[in-house]
Amino acid sequence: MKKNKIEKIVANVAYETSKKSANSMCAFFFHQPKLPTEVKKLRKF
Repeated sequence: MKKNKIEKIVANVAYETSKKSANSMCAFFFHQPKLPTEVKKLRKF
């Protein structure tokens, strides 16, 4: 049961990190990595 709780925490952190990454941009214009299409769907604008 503890393993399942840890997996949910890791999944939640990964989701929130990808959402934050989708809504921000790199300070160096030419270093902006390409986002997967699933992450692009998380954008707010």
